Amino acid sequence: MDDLDAVVRGSSYAVTAVGDALYDLLAKLLGVPLYTLLGGLYRDRVQMVWSIGMKATSEMEKEANAVKERGYRKVKIKVGSPNPQDDIEHARAVRQVLGKENSFRIDANAGYTFKDALSTILAMKELELEFVEQPLPIWDLDGLRKLSEIVNLPIMADESVNTPQSALELVKRQAAAIFDIKLAKHGGVYYARKIAAIAKTANIPLYAGNQPASSIGAATAIHFFAATKNVIAGDFNIGPDGWLADDIVTKPLALEGPFALVPPGVGIGVELDEAKLARYAVAV
Repeated sequence: MDDLDAVVRGSSYAVTAVGDALYDLLAKLLGVPLYTLLGGLYRDRVQMVWSIGMKATSEMEKEANAVKERGYRKVKIKVGSPNPQDDIEHARAVRQVLGKENSFRIDANAGYTFKDALSTILAMKELELEFVEQPLPIWDLDGLRKLSEIVNLPIMADESVNTPQSALELVKRQAAAIFDIKLAKHGGVYYARKIAAIAKTANIPLYAGNQPASSIGAATAIHFFAATKNVIAGDFNIGPDGWLADDIVTKPLALEGPFALVPPGVGIGVELDEAKLARYAVAV
């Protein structure tokens, strides 16, 4: 991993692809599931949070109602629009659909200034937000800490936590109460485990996120979360699920309502469909 990082420094997605493939291979050589290689099974499933993108209020209401009927009990919406009043309107409408019994949170993807974040979050206090995800720019760690103190809500770092060093800095500044883990963002299992160790030491939970990916990426991520103690429900994307046209494994990951199940078998538990791989391959 050190040699790989030296060659493709800063290319976390490339590092993830190679490094996580080596974890899968090592687990297969040992004849064990990847979660065993990573320390054991804390859970056999991960609860998924549904994320609703910014769109017309009526469309957001419709999507919230649909996922509620599918059994999702944790929903977040994207905010950070040029007009914060639109975000407030969207949040109130979605909360109305979800009802008070379901968990609700917002994600600004680093899109607010401190002033807009403060006024918007305070305006949403009546909606009983569980937490706020990355309201400020990546670099504004002091702003994250100050904002959390004023609004009295947990702040989850996403874009601000991407390396073990950034995780350590967030802990030192008390700038985040939750870390959003996405393997590809960090460089795969190898580096995510380092961040997880820092978070556990600081008593910070890990949000089970992952980028939209085939079942290969999702399977690797779910093994990591299954073998990590301090994990909470997250935006766990499974295979195509509206993001991709198709999957490239023989048997995609299984779902049970709003839960993704850890696949059985050795390694990451899924097998590549060679015919599909050939069909979708692009010559470069």
